[in-house]
Formats: sequence, structure tokens, C-alpha cells
Amino acid sequence: FIFGNSASERDQIEKGGQRPKTTMIITMRYFPVLLAALFAAITVHPVHATHTQKSITGTAADTAGLETLVQALTTANLAPTFDCGYYYYSYYWCTQYTVFAPTNDAFDLLPSELVTNYLTKKEYAEHLKQLLSYHVVSSWLYSNGIYDGSKYRTLQGESVSATVSKKGVLLNGAAQVVVPDVLATNGVIHVIDSVLLPFFAKNDLVEVLSSYYFFDSLVKAVTKAGLAATLKSGKFTVFAPVEAAFAASSDALTNLSIDQLTKVLLYHVVPGIISYDELRDSTIMTKQGTTLRIKSSPSHHFSINDDASIMYSNILASNSIVHAIDHVLIPPSLQSSETITDIAKKTAALSTLVRALQATGLDKALDDREEDFTVFAPTNRAFQMLGKDVVDGLLADLPKLKKILMYHVLSDRAHYRGDITDGLVTTLNGANLLVHKKTEGWIQLNGKIWVETYDIQASNGVIHIIDGVMLPPQNIVDTAVANKFDSLVNAVKKFPDLVSALSEGGPYTVFAPTDAAFQDIANVVNDLSKDQLKKVLQYHVVKKNIVSFTMKQGSETTLTNQDVRVDFLWRWGMNGWYWGAKVNDAYINTFDVLASNGIIHVIDQVLIPPNF
Repeated sequence: FIFGNSASERDQIEKGGQRPKTTMIITMRYFPVLLAALFAAITVHPVHATHTQKSITGTAADTAGLETLVQALTTANLAPTFDCGYYYYSYYWCTQYTVFAPTNDAFDLLPSELVTNYLTKKEYAEHLKQLLSYHVVSSWLYSNGIYDGSKYRTLQGESVSATVSKKGVLLNGAAQVVVPDVLATNGVIHVIDSVLLPFFAKNDLVEVLSSYYFFDSLVKAVTKAGLAATLKSGKFTVFAPVEAAFAASSDALTNLSIDQLTKVLLYHVVPGIISYDELRDSTIMTKQGTTLRIKSSPSHHFSINDDASIMYSNILASNSIVHAIDHVLIPPSLQSSETITDIAKKTAALSTLVRALQATGLDKALDDREEDFTVFAPTNRAFQMLGKDVVDGLLADLPKLKKILMYHVLSDRAHYRGDITDGLVTTLNGANLLVHKKTEGWIQLNGKIWVETYDIQASNGVIHIIDGVMLPPQNIVDTAVANKFDSLVNAVKKFPDLVSALSEGGPYTVFAPTDAAFQDIANVVNDLSKDQLKKVLQYHVVKKNIVSFTMKQGSETTLTNQDVRVDFLWRWGMNGWYWGAKVNDAYINTFDVLASNGIIHVIDQVLIPPNF
């Protein structure tokens, strides 16, 4: 056999000429060796599946006994990863994988709670993704290419070890390959009889932290504070400072008591599991009882409290998740010695507020370091806008003044600018406060008060300085009286139970027809029985708060258990076209008349229940 670069070269050799260097002559003597080599090459590099076969995802879906695996791949959004659609165009466009595929029975061997959590609870999405990735190698491995004692790195990052014997391939000393070499277009599947468990699935939070050298100081602190049992027993997200972070904060941490150290550590722990992909601009409540502020950058990197950055994310434990950070976080109660009252006293623009707080005794409440308040603090000028006589009158009527001041306080937690959202919130005096966060980030309260200065941090909460004094709203009935909804009020007052509900219950949203709307159907209203009139009135009331800027198109259920339909549309007004809304066939002319126990929207027609 003569192999040359061209036909002319082969002619030259056959005629006895000089053999070119690039030409190779193989006699029949060596032909068996060549054949053996070619066969060996074919054996080492298996023939790829033909285009008539399916991808790994499709093959698994068609294989009886792998239904739980297919469900898991779908839940973890990994099915598309192993479903290469480019194979028909070019084999090389598809990444090749080896998948060790646990059977349904293999999943059944796991604790039922673990399987339920992983397959049904969104907070375990990262756990499921990493568990499945631990079953995948990013290359094509036939069973005869898996060698005894070898380790193969998985997509999850850890390796699986193989033992090969006459019984076949055993992975991690526990999972037997029961069906090898199931061919797919983009790889090969080996069916196994046990689920492979990576390190995190077998170890709790403290054990996982202890396995990383850069958490040594954190683990020592956890042990010193006696928190190991707490962290082992729950589901948590831990923002874990690395060694350098503890070194940088050594002066602040050295002289802490055990109680103070416990507060610092729990300030890094958030109940529940939040993966990196689930983090958002917000504040989140910690196990310590105060909040962390999470902020994102345009490049989707996150900071905590404007100081700490996440260095490594999604370090998993069986019951938790860890994000490594580069700073130790200090709770406000330890970071600042000044309470809300202390800060107000030293702020010249808040001297009138301080005088009012002291007169009512609320200065002592806002001096409590164990609480976590949000205070909307009116300036001196805001009080001046009420008029001297009004302010003096309030200082003389301390119960009324106290209710007004309490209306400026949220007592559930510190609400920073970044996590304040649109809607109604309940203040310390129990009344609704209407909060609207404008597109530009400015915050408006009750439709007319603006926040001038944000996020003044105190040891027991946060202060936002505002440009007006907010007066608590009245209940729905009294608000309707004050706004001269005479026809509606007169109708409601015929039913004491309805008056009581709209005065003391809630929250309610009332679509309130104008007097003109009632006049338009006066003949109809006058002919209604008492029961019919009550049903008409109840059909205007929804038992929840619906403010204009959170209102959604669709149906809302009224007190009659019948639905009204909310739709949005363009309307023509004095200033041109604007985006408006209607309820059934009635247009909403005025939105968001605030009441202490709900909200009123003014409409131009009386709503009649269906089939009435």
C-alpha cells in the first residue's frame, strides 16, 4: 500500500524513483498492525449518535423509571441545558455530557422531606440545581472508559469517584450503574440506583462553615457565643464575613460581651433561604431583630448596608445557604450610641418636634434602644405652616397631639428609602398612611407631604425628615361626611351594622357615588326595598385596601360576594388625555380619598349588582 501526496508522487515511486519524504509505504506485512490501530482508535473514540436519536433530555423523558429525574431537571430549569437543538446542523455545536441518572426508586430512598423541599419549594432551587449538577460530567464517558480508582469532576465542582469490578461501575462507593451507555445525541446516560450526594447535602450549616478556612474566625465566634445549635436547627441565609473582615474589625469586636457578640452574629443571619439570584434591592429582617439593606449595582453585584460586598455566593449547606462578605456587619444598636430622641434633640430643624415629643412623653418611647422605629419627622417650618394658634392648641390638647405624633411613627421595623414601597402602611396610632414612591425615587406621603431627607440612622431605627405635619385621617363614614357624600351617607346610616363596619372594621375600599350619581337614578333608588338598598351599598365595598398606584385590571369581590370589574382606559380631561379607570360602567373621577381604615374612590354612577 502506497500513500503519497499526489498521483505523480505515487507514479515516481512505482517507477523506482526517489521516494518523497511525505510518502509512506505500508506493505502487507504491517497491514494487520494498521487495522488494529484503527480499531483501537474507534474503540477509544466511540461513534457519535446519529441524528435520528434524541438529546439527553429527550432520552431521559423516554426512559421508563426516570420520571422523577426529568421532573427535577424541569424544576431546576436544567432541561434546556441537556437538550441541544443544534445537533442536526453540527455535532460540534453541542456540549457533550455524561449523566449519571438516578432512578425513581433511587429518589425514593432519600428522606421524603428532602425530596419534597427540593422538588416543590422555590427557596431550594439552588440546592436542587447543584444536586443535579453533581450527577453530570462535561465530557463523553462510556462505561469502558471509566477506570477503577478514577475521579471525575462534575459540573457542580466536586468529583465523583469510581470503582470498577466484575459487577460493573460503582460511584462514590454506593451508587451502582445498573444500565450503562444509554446513547443520546449530546452525550451518554448511565442509569444508577442511588442519588449521589455532594458535600453540602450531607452537612449542616456549621459543618459547612467549618470546612472553609476563610470562615475560621466566624466559626470560633459562633462557638464562643453558643450559637452552633441554633444555626444547625433552622433554615437560614448567612452573610458570612471572611477572615480579613474579622481582622479589619478586631478593635470593634475585641471587647464585646457574649450578649453583644451574639447580636453581631445574628445580625448576619436571615431566616429562610435566599440564593444570589433571588436577592433584590430591599431590606430584610435578620435573626437579631433589625434589618439589613441590600442594594444592587448595574452589574448585578450586591452590597449590604453600603459597606459589605458579596465575595462568594451560593455556598450551600443541607439546611441553609451562605454568601461570603468582606466586612463584619455591626447592628445599629451597637454601631451608634444615639437614639432617635438623641438625634432629634441635636437637630436644630426638629426643635418643635422635640418640644411636642417631650410634652406627650413620646420622647422616652423613642429613646428605647430595644425597639426599631421609622419616624417621619416634620421640620419646624412644617409646624409653622399649621399656624401658631393651631400649634399652641395642640400643645394644650396633649391626647390629640399624641395621636398626631404617633401617626408619624411606624413601629414594626426601620424602613429605609430603598425598601419603602407604594401602598398603605399602618402607623403607631393604628391609622392608614398612604405612601407613594415616585419614579424618580422621591417619596410622597398622603398625596401632599414630601420626604426631604432620608435614612438618618439611629441605634433604634431610622428618621426621614418631611416638609409637613400629617393629620390622622378619620374613619370611612366620617371621611364620607367630611367630603359631603350626603346621599351615600344618608343611605348607609339606614343600616347601623354597615355604619359600624365602615367606622370600626376594615380595611375597606369604597367606590363612592357622587350625589349627582344618586340623583340620576333617584326613581330607582326610591323604589328599592330596604334589603335591596343594603345590597346595592355593599356592592360598592371591597374588603381590602386598593390604592390607585397599586390598582390592577380585573375583578374584585365586594361585600355581596359578587365581583366588580376594574378597567383602565384613556380619558379626556381639562388638561388633555390622561390614563384613567372605571369600575363596571362607572368612571373613577377622584382617587385615593384616605380614611383611617381604608380608601375611597369617587365614581360617577351608582353600581347595580348583576341580576338585580
